[in-house]
Amino acid sequence: MMNVKSTCLSILACSVLVLSSADPAHAEDKTSREREALRRAQQSLRQTQEERDALASEKASLAQAKDQLDGQLKQTSAKVKGAESKATSERARAAQLESTLRSKDEALTAAQAREAELADRLRKAEAGLADKSRLLENVSGMLARSAQAQQTLEAQNSALYATGLELVDVVRSQSPSAWLKARDGLLGFQGVRVENLAESFRTKLDVARYNKKEASAAAASASLP
Repeated sequence: MMNVKSTCLSILACSVLVLSSADPAHAEDKTSREREALRRAQQSLRQTQEERDALASEKASLAQAKDQLDGQLKQTSAKVKGAESKATSERARAAQLESTLRSKDEALTAAQAREAELADRLRKAEAGLADKSRLLENVSGMLARSAQAQQTLEAQNSALYATGLELVDVVRSQSPSAWLKARDGLLGFQGVRVENLAESFRTKLDVARYNKKEASAAAASASLP
C-alpha cells in the first residue's frame, strides 16, 4: 500500500513540473491534458485507497475469523482433552470393574466348592445317622428282649423262692423223724437236726434269689468304658 501511495505522489509531482516548464503556446492543451492526467491520478489514488481500505477491512475480518477459529480450536482442544481424560478414566474404571468381576468369580467358585464339600459331609452324616438309627433299633430290640427275659427270670425266681419257703414251712411243720424218714433215701441226712437243715435251705434260697437292684448295678458297671 505504501508503494502505491508513493507512485501516486510521484505522478502528481511530475505533472506539476510539466506544467511549470510548458511553452505558452501549448499551455491550454497541456493544461487540459495535465488536468486529465491529474484527474486520472486522483481517481487511481482513490481506487488505491479504496482497495487499501477494503484490504484492511478484509484483514480485520480475517483476523477476527482467525481469533474465532483460534477460540473454537482451543475449545475443541479442551473438549478433546476432556474426552481423552474421560476415556482414560472410563478405561481405568472398566479395568477395576473387570478385576472386581474376576474376584467375584473366584469367590463364587470357592463358595461352590465349599457348598459341594458341605453337601458331601451332610450326605455322609445322614448315612452315619441312618446307621446309628438302625443300631439304636437293634439295641432297643435287644433291651426289650432282655427286659422280657429278665421278667421271666424274676417270675421263675419268685416261684422258686416261694417253693423254697413252702418247703421250709412243710419241713418245720412235720416231726423230724417223719420228715427224715420220708427224705432218707433222697437226702441222706438222717441224724441231722431238722431246724439246722431248714435254716440251711433258707440261706441257700436267699442266696439264689434274683436281686433286681444288684443286677442293674452290675449291668451298669459292665457298660462303663
